[in-house]
Amino acid sequence: MAYHGVTFRAASDLPYFEQARCPCCGDMLLLPDTAEYVGGGCIRHSWVCEGCGHPFQTAVDMLDGFQSA
Repeated sequence: MAYHGVTFRAASDLPYFEQARCPCCGDMLLLPDTAEYVGGGCIRHSWVCEGCGHPFQTAVDMLDGFQSA
């Protein structure tokens, strides 16, 4: 599936366990359409809002805040 005109949000904009909201209409979204490990501890979620149809992506850095001893 190709996403045209996709809006990106930085990982810092979506803290762990916070429910995702559409950046266009503000509707709360339950689950991403896809989740993809892109390397370096980063997971990219692709969403499509059920309310307005706007596609967007978020990224979560799973290593953020963790330091090896």
